[in-house]
Amino acid sequence: MSEPELSKNTSTAPLSESRKKDILENLLPGIGLDGAEALLTYTQERSVEAGRILVAQGDKDTDLFLLLRGSFSVFEKIRINQRDVVLQTATFPAPGILGEVNLLMESARSATVAAIEEADVLVLTHASFLSLSEEHPKLAIEIVKCLGVAIHNRSVSFQHKVRGNILREGKTVEGGIAKLVRYIGKVSQCPESVTNKLFSADLKGYNYDA
Repeated sequence: MSEPELSKNTSTAPLSESRKKDILENLLPGIGLDGAEALLTYTQERSVEAGRILVAQGDKDTDLFLLLRGSFSVFEKIRINQRDVVLQTATFPAPGILGEVNLLMESARSATVAAIEEADVLVLTHASFLSLSEEHPKLAIEIVKCLGVAIHNRSVSFQHKVRGNILREGKTVEGGIAKLVRYIGKVSQCPESVTNKLFSADLKGYNYDA
């Protein structure tokens, strides 16, 4: 098995202010150019070297990271049969958002995230977010909406991925449902009479290919 790579040396020119605003506007749809400009004044810009840890599993800091440039890997420490195991669960490029759950809920970090190449990030501390909320309440509401959407989309994407993998193992509709029962608990296919009462024929649910 290959070792996770934590260091890629890159050298790039600094991002312009207009480019930063464009990235923020795309990351947080709805805040607009004026909102992006205002948000910039509450953030701290950091250049992160390859291999640097941005957030650590178990920590209770509440900083929000707006990832402008670079690539990042996610690691999670778990236990299997009382043995410590570290999993590399994802690698993703900027632009992106990191730490939205912790900013909103002040919960412990669920994983460790490290830069795998030189990166540029904006940091919005919890204290700065509270100041922004007092001085720009409408902007704060839009930011919270965007963070809620990001959390929801990530959850739904994970659900579809896991459910899709389980259903594909079943080969058929019936076999897939049987696999779901095994892995996630009680679930059963509803009869047509119940289906017709609950849903219109026009509604098409998410499709899984078994």
